[in-house]
Amino acid sequence: MASLHFGEADVAIPVADVAVIREAFASHDNVEVFLHEGDVKHGFADPGSDGFHPEVYKKALAEIKRLLDGVR
Repeated sequence: MASLHFGEADVAIPVADVAVIREAFASHDNVEVFLHEGDVKHGFADPGSDGFHPEVYKKALAEIKRLLDGVR
């Protein structure tokens, strides 16, 4: 299983590229692609980053945990 998370305001991976990634994995039922809306930048899950976004970080972790629980 894979859980790919991107921020809408990420300058490293533009929203258009996230759409391409999502389309590339559309036929794979073991990959989920998330685009977190709003002012969510690159590094949203890194407490040491200027882009750290605690609320989105918690949501992303919850999704990853859900996927991992399904593997057990």
